[in-house]
Amino acid sequence: MARNTNGYRNSGRRSAANQNQGCLPSLAVTALAVFIGTVILFVAAFSMLNNGGKKTADTSSAQNISNTDISSATIVPFDDTDDVSSDEFSSEEISSDDVSSAVNHPSFKGTWQKTDVYETAKAAITISNQTDDGFDFTFKIWANSKTSSISGTASFTKEKVAVYKKGTASINFEYGTKYLSVYHSGSNSALGFSSAAVIDGKFTKGTPNYYKAEETNTYDYDVYKSDAVVKALKATLSANDYELYQEMMSKGLKSPIPYERTVDKNGKKINVDSELNCVKYYANLNTIGMDMIFICSNSGKIYVLFYDAEEMRYYTNDKNYASKMPKAFQTTAESTGMTPIYK
Repeated sequence: MARNTNGYRNSGRRSAANQNQGCLPSLAVTALAVFIGTVILFVAAFSMLNNGGKKTADTSSAQNISNTDISSATIVPFDDTDDVSSDEFSSEEISSDDVSSAVNHPSFKGTWQKTDVYETAKAAITISNQTDDGFDFTFKIWANSKTSSISGTASFTKEKVAVYKKGTASINFEYGTKYLSVYHSGSNSALGFSSAAVIDGKFTKGTPNYYKAEETNTYDYDVYKSDAVVKALKATLSANDYELYQEMMSKGLKSPIPYERTVDKNGKKINVDSELNCVKYYANLNTIGMDMIFICSNSGKIYVLFYDAEEMRYYTNDKNYASKMPKAFQTTAESTGMTPIYK
């Protein structure tokens, strides 16, 4: 009996077809899931690329600083080792005018009168309108019963010094602790004063000290040659300093200083010390750099001050001045900054 193979074949085909028809829904679901997953990954990747691009743009923008921006920026260097660096200040920020105006000049203003002179040689300076640059002044001097005066403007050259210039001549005004010291260079006529006017001297805002005119003039320029003075010198000075004294009196004796000058009984010009009321001498030897001030009386009282760049020595035979020097010597010690050795 013949088998119906076609029936089997057909039955198998139907079975396979039925199996294929059952797989189709599963494949579709899988494909859809893959598609959705792919879309999700694409969206995520796009988002990351987009954000990364923004960051890159931001970074690029932050770093994109032009040379113009840098040059216009204010850059102040800082050094933690210094509170203030001179490099931080330009020449435009601090000018020379700012520095000069910061100088604290003492007040020169007021009326100053010459002191430690005879009243016949008095003088007065009136100073006004002081600024950071200088001041105006009027300078009046009495001489031989006549007066001469000038007015002008002095300019500060140092904290306590001002100078008035007229051509090649000048007057210096120097502010001190007690006095205004005045000294000049050039001729009197170049400055506008009479030839007899004594310009140099020290001036005070207080009451000036005037030397008293003696009813009988007993001063003698040659008193230093008297037996009493020579004997006192030999007994008081060391041997070396007595030789030095002789050399200075013979080779270095100076003319009397104008603002202390008067005349002796014989009409010779002399300097008189107002404190001791004795004749005073100034001597200098440039060859050895030595200065000397010597005061002596007719009775044989002596006061000697030697000084150079290294030392100041003081001698006297006056017991009242054994532990203190006359004012003239004290002033010299203060001006030189030296400490005298009492012999």
